Amino acid sequence: MSGRRGWSASERSSSVMQDNIHAEWRSHGAPVVVGWDTCTARGVLAVGSGGVVLSETYFKTEKGHTGCLMPLVEMAFDRAGIAPDDIDYVAAGTGPGSFTGVKVGIATAKAVAMACGVPLVGVSTLDILATGATPGVDLVLSTVDARRGMMYAAVYRTGEGVPERVSEYMCEAPERVAEVARSLGYRAVDVVGEAPASLVKPLEDGGELTVAEDRFPNGHGIIGVSDGLISRGRVGDAASVAPIYLKKPT
Repeated sequence: MSGRRGWSASERSSSVMQDNIHAEWRSHGAPVVVGWDTCTARGVLAVGSGGVVLSETYFKTEKGHTGCLMPLVEMAFDRAGIAPDDIDYVAAGTGPGSFTGVKVGIATAKAVAMACGVPLVGVSTLDILATGATPGVDLVLSTVDARRGMMYAAVYRTGEGVPERVSEYMCEAPERVAEVARSLGYRAVDVVGEAPASLVKPLEDGGELTVAEDRFPNGHGIIGVSDGLISRGRVGDAASVAPIYLKKPT
């Protein structure tokens, strides 16, 4: 691969729907982002521009899914009616989550960003999850199963735009995660992700609790968080973007 043209682009669909989508992002001139997160049990790959998701694909992540990412990227381009030359940024979920999923997602993103000659945006999986919160809550608690009775988590306050993180990224027992959330105070809190009874009960004691129906990262989330980081100049490259593990792999 050389320059900004990498793999051979799939033949574009001539459907009216794709032509309309292609015209939409071309008209507003916003950067085009292709991003994915493979850090949880359900992977997501999305293409977006200017807050509009042009294409999103969901897939099961498992050992050996490394080879499926590039075909999915080509398929996403075909659906969105764009080519590799149209990419302005590559984004990747950096975890925390499955060690293998984090490693595969970031390695693939680095390879694509280098091949296309574009910046790489590292996006926390917990930050992506937080965008799926129920409207109207005070706090959002993003959680991912860390196994052995532990969970990865972070707490966010809602407001304009994407939720703002107000805690450290944690790898703690559910009871401790609930304690951190309660210390920040809330009338209503929404859990996006894993919600075991040992987390739910203490949160209910602190105020109104809701649990998001979708507990995995989605296309709107990764595009929305990426757009925010790009607008603030928080982008990197293959050398600077690093995974968030929080604990040693087991």
